[in-house]
Amino acid sequence: MYIQDVLALRLYPHCIEAFAYKNHPIHKVDVLGVVVHVDERDRCFIYAIDDGTGVISCCCWKPDRGHSGDETMYSTLPVSLQKKVCDIQDEEKQATSGYSHGDLVHIKGKVKVFREVNEITALYHAKVDNPAAEIVRMVELPKLYKMCYDKPFELPHRVRADLDMAREEDTTGVKSCKRILQEVGVAVSEHLRTAPSVREFTASQMCRLATVTAILAQQQSLDEKQSPISMVTQALKKLEEEAGTVCRRMEASALYENLNHSRALKEAILNVLVKESQKPKYSERGCHYLHILDELHRTAQYSKLHQTALLHCLQALETQSDVIRTYHKQYLPCVT
Repeated sequence: MYIQDVLALRLYPHCIEAFAYKNHPIHKVDVLGVVVHVDERDRCFIYAIDDGTGVISCCCWKPDRGHSGDETMYSTLPVSLQKKVCDIQDEEKQATSGYSHGDLVHIKGKVKVFREVNEITALYHAKVDNPAAEIVRMVELPKLYKMCYDKPFELPHRVRADLDMAREEDTTGVKSCKRILQEVGVAVSEHLRTAPSVREFTASQMCRLATVTAILAQQQSLDEKQSPISMVTQALKKLEEEAGTVCRRMEASALYENLNHSRALKEAILNVLVKESQKPKYSERGCHYLHILDELHRTAQYSKLHQTALLHCLQALETQSDVIRTYHKQYLPCVT
C-alpha cells in the first residue's frame, strides 16, 4: 500500500488488531521506501520510511545473538544450500548493523498504534539494491488499488455459504446434510489423530465408530438421507483434499492410509527423492513437489494421490529432518 493510506487506517469494528481501508480488513502491510531517519535502541532499530506519499515509523527487531556455527559444518551441504547459508548470514549481519540514511528498504509487517499514530512492526525487512524496484512499485500500486482495494470487500464464497447454512439451521432448527458431513469429518480426523495403531483402514470401519454413528443418526430428520458409507467416504475425500491427513490407496478396494502415523507414503516419497536427486538435473536444486507427485502417480498404490496429502507428508519429513527444502516447494533428501 501507499504509506499515506497505512497512516490513515482506522481500527476495523469488531475485529481485534485489524484495520480498515474502506471496508477491507487489513492486518499486515507491505511497503517500499527510503530510510530518512534511524533511531537505534538496545533491541531494535526504529526507521522512518518515506515512499513519497508519507513517512511511517517501522520497528525492526535485532536478531538474537546466537552462535552461527563453524563454517566447516556447511562444507558437506550442496552448493545451493551453502549459498543459502551465506545469504542468511549476510542478512543477519545487515539486520544487526542496521540500514543507513538513503537506503531503499522493503518492509512487511503488522500495523500497530503507538501514541495514536500508526506504525509497522516488521516481520520481514531487507535492503533493496535495485533502484528500479521503487519505480516498479509505483507502477504496480495503482493497478492493485483499481483491481482490489478500491472495490467493495466481499466475503469469500465458502464463508458466505457457511453463513447462509447457519441462518437456515437457526430458522429450521435442523442440522443440514453439509453440517453433518463436517461433523463426521471432525470425528474421523480426531479418531485417526489419537489412534497410533490405525495405519490403514476402510470407510466401513469408520462407519462403526460410536461418535460417527451418533452423528449419522441425526440424518433421521432430513428429507434426503445418504447412506452412512457415502457420508464417511465424502468426509474422507475432504480430509485428503483439504487437510492431507489421509490418502486413498488404490491397490485394494476402499483402503485408506492414516498419514498421521503411517510411514508407507513417507518412505515412498524418500525413495523417489533419493532416486531422482542422483540425476544431474535435481542434484543441486532438488525435486519440485509436482515432480514427486508425478513419480508417485506411476505406482499402483498412489496413482490417485492428492497433492495436499503429499505436501502434508513433505512437511512432516522436513520437521523430522529427513528432507531439506532448497527452494520454494523443492526438496532434497537428507538420507542416501
